Amino acid sequence: MKTNFEEQLKKLPFLKIVLFYGIGIGIANFFEPSKSMFNLIQILLVFSFLSHLVFFFYTPRLGILSIVNSYIILIFFGIWNIWRTHVQVDINHFLIGSSDQYIAMVDEEPFFYNNSVRFSVTLLAKRIDSTFQKATGRLMVTLPFDQMILLYNMVMRWF
Repeated sequence: MKTNFEEQLKKLPFLKIVLFYGIGIGIANFFEPSKSMFNLIQILLVFSFLSHLVFFFYTPRLGILSIVNSYIILIFFGIWNIWRTHVQVDINHFLIGSSDQYIAMVDEEPFFYNNSVRFSVTLLAKRIDSTFQKATGRLMVTLPFDQMILLYNMVMRWF
């Protein structure tokens, strides 16, 4: 006899997807990534996906294995999605190496409070030894209001 909880769970199939993806995110935040661990997760993710195709198309009698493998793929994808932008995995991350100048794109509208302006940026490049190299990452920038006016005037001269 099915319980009321089991019947309600069947009405919310997306909840299972979010649950297993969330487990992957939790595992990723619990462990410190390394390049070798990230590569292993990528290999396991590809292998799980390929085995899922085999289970799905060639062995319909093994439906439970296909379902379990789907949950494993969601866990690996959650780990991969968190680790792919980590400093120890992304070779273009702006924290690797030192730089005094960055090229960035403003992501959202500035937020004004007190005498300062705050906004997030996505980094595109960083300057190393008079040349610009690709950089990845996101920053939250806070500038005093008088520096923001100076920055605005400097940018407007280019247009």
